[in-house]
Amino acid sequence: MKGMALIPEGQFIMGSQKDKKRKDLKDESPPHIVMLDAFFMDLHPVTQAEYLAVMGVNPSRNKESPECPVEQVSWLDAVEYCNRVGKRLPTEAEWEYACRAGSDTEFYWGANLADEYAWSANNSGGKTHAVCQKKPNTWGLYDMAGNVWEWCSDWYDPRYYAKSPDKNPQGSVKGECKVQRGGSFLDNTRTLRSANRYGNFKESRISTDGFRCVMTIV
Repeated sequence: MKGMALIPEGQFIMGSQKDKKRKDLKDESPPHIVMLDAFFMDLHPVTQAEYLAVMGVNPSRNKESPECPVEQVSWLDAVEYCNRVGKRLPTEAEWEYACRAGSDTEFYWGANLADEYAWSANNSGGKTHAVCQKKPNTWGLYDMAGNVWEWCSDWYDPRYYAKSPDKNPQGSVKGECKVQRGGSFLDNTRTLRSANRYGNFKESRISTDGFRCVMTIV
């Protein structure tokens, strides 16, 4: 699929073990085995040029380059874009599986934040950057950490996370916020970890929020 990577079927350990010294791990526990069918995923976050071509508007704050990820898009905006192009948002299980690309370290490249893989508060200059400027993960996906937070289809519900089914989990059927993954250009080291989870209101539109699409293999 042009512009997308084939993410193979498989299983992985999703989440992180609780640590009394690490409050940022509280909603990632318990780690659990998840099995997923194969799917396609965009190689990079949806760009401003791509979004403008489909939606007719560019809501982004930083318009320095049409190849920067589109931002200031709500979950509802992202879903509408996906619908128009025949794709969908990833589940957070799909997102973490694709991000890890077979790794089991805190970041998909290793144990410590590395500037060559991600735009973060350390090196972004307080703004988004054109996609695909950093090294991809093993499966050829760019910007899975940093640059913009990426919306997922799931409701954010830490209580449900602990009892999630092990086969193609879809998330809770209700909630107040939607899951975001990956961290942004304004975030620090721990936020960019592969297992890190965040919840935001589906109507929210801020300059750190973007998305990428996936496609089910029929």
